[in-house]
Amino acid sequence: MLAQVRLGLLAVLLSLPMLVIAADGENDDGDDAQILTGTIGNQTVVVSLAQDEGDAVYGRYFYQQYRQDIALEGTLKGDSLVLREGPEESPSRPVLTLKETPEGWQGNWRNNKGKSAPVVLRNIEVPEAATDNAWWARLRNLHPYDYLRMHDVTLKQEESQTFMGYQLQWLSDPISGLRMFQLTSGYDSEQMARVNQLLRTRLYNEIISYHQCMVSDRFEGGEFEQQVVPKLLTPNLLSAEIFTSYDCGGAHPDFGSSPINLNIQTARTLGLEDVLWVGQGKAFHFVELDGSGERIDSGVSFDTFTEYRDTFFAPWLLQAMTAAHPTEMAAPQEEDECDYRDVSVWKYPTWYMTEQGIWLGPSFARVMRACEGPDWSLLPWAVVKQHPGGASLSLP
Repeated sequence: MLAQVRLGLLAVLLSLPMLVIAADGENDDGDDAQILTGTIGNQTVVVSLAQDEGDAVYGRYFYQQYRQDIALEGTLKGDSLVLREGPEESPSRPVLTLKETPEGWQGNWRNNKGKSAPVVLRNIEVPEAATDNAWWARLRNLHPYDYLRMHDVTLKQEESQTFMGYQLQWLSDPISGLRMFQLTSGYDSEQMARVNQLLRTRLYNEIISYHQCMVSDRFEGGEFEQQVVPKLLTPNLLSAEIFTSYDCGGAHPDFGSSPINLNIQTARTLGLEDVLWVGQGKAFHFVELDGSGERIDSGVSFDTFTEYRDTFFAPWLLQAMTAAHPTEMAAPQEEDECDYRDVSVWKYPTWYMTEQGIWLGPSFARVMRACEGPDWSLLPWAVVKQHPGGASLSLP
């Protein structure tokens, strides 16, 4: 019988534009969601189903050939399950009428034009990951539905690019159109392999987020657009901006910046305190997510991190930005204009590195989100180098 847990497709997307695969936690499709594979007609499908309170059932499925989700919602009465495809507002929705079997479910799919096809769905054991990569193992264990979609995805090779003397090869996902680059020259093969694995995994996470955004039982489709722009490559630094605009069925469309900042030598994600430190004592390393989007333990408590940002960092950055950009940081002329003099907006800035310095993007409440992402908010390297961070880095 289906688990008494409602399917939460978009919980991650509504707070962050990238799926996070935690070290532990429940499956996105519900801890006991039923994952099945089988056929509709002669097409192979993968299905996830979970039960809400009472007899309501929610889920999604995709045809293996197309890999794009179709929302499902319906009712379970005894061993009979009726599911309707697509958004609730649609006037003509295909229907799956199923009976429970020892192996799973069996029945019929029919659309409003009278076309029908037999349905056979079986409970499955998710196949083992074909690689010993820890990210794939976690994806298999925590997100089996996404694993079954992703484990044999073939990325499309696109154009190559020379950036700051290094050769890049762009890869894209044919369905979502999302892209990421790979390093192909300028570093030793072991370094490139480690970094490229992080970059590919980040792309896989974004693809999963895209598919989650595209389907909801209460929302007719979604929008998910993303731009990846390399910003800095040096012998020991990689920085790239990743900007995502999305509308996944929440109260409002949203957007966000989630750059990648890596130490090439260690293939380790850099925290801002690794590069810039204005506190007392030794700088700490604090990163919630690594470059691929996996949650990690930095060994520093969030309370310690926030106390530093409150007490030292935000006030210092406000002064530094005012000195570097007096015109842009001046008092606004109108009441509804952006006020960058508010110290709170500089507490948790988005950041990436460039040839000229560190770009830091202030963080505003939703009503003032248009104030985020100013193109001028650069902290020159000459200033940064006066306050070196905890990592031993050769800065531009």
